[in-house]
Amino acid sequence: MNAACGKNQGVRYRGFHKLVLVSVIGSLLVGCGGADSLVGSPETLVEAQDTLVEAQDTLVEAQDTLVVNGYQIGPKADLVDANLAGALLQMENLAGANLAGANLAGANLFLADLSNANLTNADLTGANLTNADLTGANLTDANLTNADLLKADLTGANLTDANLTGANLTEVAGMLN
Repeated sequence: MNAACGKNQGVRYRGFHKLVLVSVIGSLLVGCGGADSLVGSPETLVEAQDTLVEAQDTLVEAQDTLVVNGYQIGPKADLVDANLAGALLQMENLAGANLAGANLAGANLFLADLSNANLTNADLTGANLTNADLTGANLTDANLTNADLLKADLTGANLTDANLTGANLTEVAGMLN
């Protein structure tokens, strides 16, 4: 007899880790009489299916969310004045994020998507922006001293009063304003 049989019927499961969720749903679906039988009413099975869908959505959201120094990193994130110095943000999607005044000195933003991001007054001193997408980004008054912008795309970016002293601008795409 299945030890889990009967223990989980009619209970909603939310926020479980994937492995636990599989175990819980399995206990709802695998019957006491063997793997070919089902436990519970059709309503219980529908509830289990709904719970599985909810948990899958939660897992997808968790996979898309990165937390660095207590800040949630992601598209359109509000990171005004955030301290992300030295952060490992390679290949992260920060499209449309508000990073005004953020400290990104020494951050690794290799292949990061910073398209349409607000980087006004941001400190990007020594940051690695190799192959970064900065299309349409606002870099007004940003400090890019010694930043590596190798093959970065600055098409449509606003670089008014940005400090590019010592920055690597090799093969940068787009017009520098």
